[in-house]
Amino acid sequence: MGWDVPAVALAKAEERVVTPEGSHNWDDDAPHLHLLQRVRDEAHRFAVQYHETVRDEVSTPLDDIPGVGPETRKRLFDRFGSVEGVRTASRAELQTVDGVGERTAEAIDSHLS
Repeated sequence: MGWDVPAVALAKAEERVVTPEGSHNWDDDAPHLHLLQRVRDEAHRFAVQYHETVRDEVSTPLDDIPGVGPETRKRLFDRFGSVEGVRTASRAELQTVDGVGERTAEAIDSHLS
């Protein structure tokens, strides 16, 4: 875009400030360091909250299956990686997931087939 915008980075482990001019190790009680830390922490909080909001709004075909709630859906994704992975899993494989019994495995299989 051709922007000439200076950047400032705050290395979290060392709390070292990095600018285009170089690196700065300010005292732990420096007010300007505290300001940058608060800005960093707020940006992180905002990003995490946004990610959680977007994640919660995502729907999958698993949402329409009786017996599959948010926790079971998460466990299925953790085990099989995707809806396609769940779709190709056998009923016996589905039942290896905590919270998925015979009836739920049957419901998943029939809804995704």
